[in-house]
Amino acid sequence: MIHIINKEQEIADMFLNDIAQGDWSIKLDKTDYEAASNHSKPTIAVKAEDDKSLAELSAIAFDEIKKTGCEPTSLIVMITFRQDDELMMMEMAEFNDCLSTNIDNNTDFKWGVQSVSDMPYKRRITIIGFTQDK
Repeated sequence: MIHIINKEQEIADMFLNDIAQGDWSIKLDKTDYEAASNHSKPTIAVKAEDDKSLAELSAIAFDEIKKTGCEPTSLIVMITFRQDDELMMMEMAEFNDCLSTNIDNNTDFKWGVQSVSDMPYKRRITIIGFTQDK
Protein backbone atom coordinates (compact mmCIF):
# COMPACT_ATOMS: atom_id res chain seq x y z
CA MET A 1 0.00 0.00 0.00
CA ILE A 2 1.30 3.46 -0.91
CA HIS A 3 0.07 6.75 0.49
CA ILE A 4 1.36 10.10 -0.84
CA ILE A 5 0.89 13.50 0.79
CA ASN A 6 1.76 16.69 -1.10
CA LYS A 7 0.31 19.38 1.17
CA GLU A 8 2.77 21.05 3.53
CA GLN A 9 0.41 21.24 6.52
CA GLU A 10 -0.71 17.62 6.11
CA ILE A 11 2.93 16.49 6.03
CA ALA A 12 3.66 18.45 9.21
CA ASP A 13 0.55 17.07 10.93
CA MET A 14 1.41 13.50 9.92
CA PHE A 15 4.92 13.87 11.29
CA LEU A 16 3.93 15.53 14.55
CA ASN A 17 0.91 13.30 15.25
CA ASP A 18 2.10 9.92 13.99
CA ILE A 19 5.87 9.94 14.05
CA ALA A 20 7.12 12.33 16.73
CA GLN A 21 4.73 10.72 19.23
CA GLY A 22 5.98 7.18 18.62
CA ASP A 23 8.08 5.09 20.96
CA TRP A 24 11.11 4.76 18.72
CA SER A 25 14.24 2.66 19.07
CA ILE A 26 15.98 5.44 17.15
CA LYS A 27 13.74 8.42 17.86
CA LEU A 28 12.78 11.34 15.69
CA ASP A 29 11.15 14.31 17.35
CA LYS A 30 9.72 17.76 16.67
CA THR A 31 13.19 19.37 16.58
CA ASP A 32 14.27 17.04 13.74
CA TYR A 33 11.32 18.19 11.65
CA GLU A 34 11.81 21.85 12.58
CA ALA A 35 15.51 21.71 11.69
CA ALA A 36 14.70 20.38 8.21
CA SER A 37 11.80 22.79 7.65
CA ASN A 38 13.80 25.84 8.79
CA HIS A 39 15.92 25.60 5.65
CA SER A 40 13.56 23.82 3.28
CA LYS A 41 9.90 23.23 2.52
CA PRO A 42 8.28 19.83 3.14
CA THR A 43 7.21 18.91 -0.37
CA ILE A 44 6.23 15.25 -0.34
CA ALA A 45 5.69 12.39 2.07
CA VAL A 46 5.49 8.83 0.80
CA LYS A 47 4.42 5.99 3.06
CA ALA A 48 4.88 2.48 1.65
CA GLU A 49 3.91 -0.59 3.64
CA ASP A 50 3.85 -4.24 2.72
CA ASP A 51 5.44 -7.58 3.58
CA LYS A 52 8.34 -6.71 1.24
CA SER A 53 11.85 -5.85 2.43
CA LEU A 54 12.86 -2.35 3.45
CA ALA A 55 15.00 -2.05 0.33
CA GLU A 56 12.04 -2.91 -1.91
CA LEU A 57 9.73 -0.48 -0.08
CA SER A 58 12.42 2.23 -0.18
CA ALA A 59 12.84 1.78 -3.93
CA ILE A 60 9.07 2.10 -4.37
CA ALA A 61 8.96 5.25 -2.22
CA PHE A 62 11.93 6.85 -3.98
CA ASP A 63 10.36 6.06 -7.38
CA GLU A 64 7.20 7.88 -6.28
CA ILE A 65 9.28 10.89 -5.21
CA LYS A 66 11.15 10.91 -8.54
CA LYS A 67 7.86 10.77 -10.49
CA THR A 68 6.92 14.15 -8.98
CA GLY A 69 10.19 15.73 -10.11
CA CYS A 70 11.04 16.50 -6.50
CA GLU A 71 14.79 16.75 -5.84
CA PRO A 72 15.00 16.80 -2.04
CA THR A 73 17.72 18.74 -0.27
CA SER A 74 16.74 17.06 2.99
CA LEU A 75 15.03 13.78 3.87
CA ILE A 76 13.49 12.30 6.97
CA VAL A 77 13.03 8.52 6.82
CA MET A 78 10.99 6.52 9.29
CA ILE A 79 11.36 2.74 9.36
CA THR A 80 8.66 0.74 11.09
CA PHE A 81 8.67 -3.01 11.54
CA ARG A 82 6.25 -5.40 13.13
CA GLN A 83 7.51 -6.69 16.49
CA ASP A 84 7.06 -10.31 15.53
CA ASP A 85 9.33 -9.86 12.48
CA GLU A 86 12.42 -7.99 13.61
CA LEU A 87 14.87 -6.26 11.30
CA MET A 88 18.01 -8.19 10.46
CA MET A 89 21.42 -6.75 9.59
CA MET A 90 21.25 -8.08 6.03
CA GLU A 91 17.98 -6.24 5.44
CA MET A 92 19.48 -3.03 6.85
CA ALA A 93 22.52 -3.46 4.57
CA GLU A 94 20.23 -3.80 1.54
CA PHE A 95 18.30 -0.72 2.72
CA ASN A 96 21.60 1.17 3.00
CA ASP A 97 22.50 0.17 -0.57
CA CYS A 98 19.14 1.51 -1.75
CA LEU A 99 19.76 4.79 0.08
CA SER A 100 23.20 5.20 -1.43
CA THR A 101 21.76 4.93 -4.95
CA ASN A 102 18.88 7.35 -4.26
CA ILE A 103 20.39 10.02 -2.02
CA ASP A 104 22.94 12.59 -3.08
CA ASN A 105 25.92 13.11 -0.73
CA ASN A 106 24.81 16.72 -0.18
CA THR A 107 21.31 15.72 0.97
CA ASP A 108 20.68 16.10 4.69
CA PHE A 109 19.32 12.86 6.07
CA LYS A 110 17.71 11.88 9.37
CA TRP A 111 16.13 8.56 10.19
CA GLY A 112 14.31 6.72 12.92
CA VAL A 113 13.29 3.15 13.69
CA GLN A 114 10.17 1.92 15.44
CA SER A 115 8.63 -1.45 16.17
CA VAL A 116 4.89 -1.85 16.61
CA SER A 117 2.76 -4.84 17.48
CA ASP A 118 -0.46 -4.02 15.65
CA MET A 119 0.75 -3.26 12.13
CA PRO A 120 -1.06 -5.13 9.30
CA TYR A 121 2.15 -5.50 7.26
CA LYS A 122 5.68 -6.55 8.22
CA ARG A 123 7.35 -3.32 7.07
CA ARG A 124 6.57 0.36 6.56
CA ILE A 125 8.79 3.14 5.37
CA THR A 126 7.84 6.80 5.36
CA ILE A 127 10.02 9.27 3.49
CA ILE A 128 9.51 13.02 3.77
CA GLY A 129 11.27 15.09 1.12
CA PHE A 130 12.14 18.74 1.73
CA THR A 131 13.11 21.10 -1.10
CA GLN A 132 14.53 24.60 -1.20
CA ASP A 133 12.01 27.39 -1.61
CA LYS A 134 12.35 28.87 -5.09
